[in-house]
Amino acid sequence: VAIMGTSEALYAGQWFGSMDPAFAALFRWVSLALATPVALWSAAPFFRGAWNGLRHRVLHMDLPIALGIAVLYVHGVVATVTAGEGYLDSLVMLVALLLGGRMLEARGRRRAAEAATALVATIPRTARRSVGDRLETVPVGDLRPGDLIDVGAGEELAADGMVAEGSGQVRMALVTGEAEPVPVEPGSRIVAGTVLLDGALTIRVSAVGEATVVHAMALQLHAAADRALEPTAADRIAPWFTGLTILAAALTLAFRWEAGIAGAISCAVAVLVVACPCALALSHPLAAAAALGAAARRGLLVRSGAAMLDLATVDVVALDKTGTVTAGELTVSSADDAVLRVAAGLERYSNHPVAHAIVGEASARNIALPRGSDVRERVGVGVSGLVDGLRWELRSSGPGEVKLVGEGGDEHLIRLGDAVRADAVATVGRLKALGLHTVLLTGDHEEIARRIAGDIGVDEVVARLDPAAKGEW
Repeated sequence: VAIMGTSEALYAGQWFGSMDPAFAALFRWVSLALATPVALWSAAPFFRGAWNGLRHRVLHMDLPIALGIAVLYVHGVVATVTAGEGYLDSLVMLVALLLGGRMLEARGRRRAAEAATALVATIPRTARRSVGDRLETVPVGDLRPGDLIDVGAGEELAADGMVAEGSGQVRMALVTGEAEPVPVEPGSRIVAGTVLLDGALTIRVSAVGEATVVHAMALQLHAAADRALEPTAADRIAPWFTGLTILAAALTLAFRWEAGIAGAISCAVAVLVVACPCALALSHPLAAAAALGAAARRGLLVRSGAAMLDLATVDVVALDKTGTVTAGELTVSSADDAVLRVAAGLERYSNHPVAHAIVGEASARNIALPRGSDVRERVGVGVSGLVDGLRWELRSSGPGEVKLVGEGGDEHLIRLGDAVRADAVATVGRLKALGLHTVLLTGDHEEIARRIAGDIGVDEVVARLDPAAKGEW
């Protein structure tokens, strides 16, 4: 901003011829002082890239950029000393825009790396290892395949393994995306980073540290962030453009030599300045930066500008279910008020996700909650107790359903589901209007997934996938 202000003052003084020569000289020296750190420090990445390319006999886009910056700066120094017209403002603007484009592109990679770090952070640092009759707290790094570890309600699992003893319900959303807890029993496989909601388990460890599923997911995120970008059209024509630019400047210098050294150099500089690959070098990063910025304002994070530009070739859009087309929280989708009132009376003391959904729906309908008595919760089965003097039992009835059973055997169904986002239908409709085939990928039950897909208009459903299987698909 400062150098643009001094340049505008110089241009105005030249156009109107009213600036004192002393002030004009002051503005030139101020412009040089401001442009020097930009040319010698801020532009250093382009000079390093150009030099590395020359060492490996490769002419890429950093070379014409570095050449343009060097010529602009040298010409600016000479113009400042000789009271001529320089282009230092163009130099500073070129460097600022190029670095801005690279910074925005690098931001997506940094966010991917941060996501990978947060994923690994879900694994606890210690575990309770069972050795004979003793229980010892050890760092996770000390665990070995075959060890037995104890896990209590509310704890995160420290390693991948298989349930050896006990039963409970595990929130597997980290891996499968399922909003509904998954019941586990001896023989069930579970992974590190998931949460045991209720019950107590003894786990036989099968994988720890970098061998766990969560670490594999984090490594995939890091790999995506570090993957080399595909060469752009500008990168491919850069060697030819660079050669032609230098040749044109050299021919200009040769043809104008007889008119005098100063005139010949000025003409050669003009060729290099005009041919400086501003548009060629800036077109890709600025287009990508504009797209990344527009996407970020709409809540979309894209790994890189290259990935954004690749969207032009997409013909299939795969959508994750939980948290993408749905809100990611268990809610009641169908239940009578009277049934919901009794179920909420049984569940009002529970911290289970199903209980939260039932009590929350009852409160939303302004249903007065009764107080259940003699309430007993059985892990992986359900809850029973007295409401209004009658004994009731609330138990699972299949994917996305719970059943309220009365003393006389009468049964009432409560349907649960992950609420569809308000904008999901319109979004899927717009994707299909573009001629795109839409697919819903989920770790949830196929019945639930197909119901949601029908509600939002998705073309295809692929259910029961873990994150690795989604990536392979």
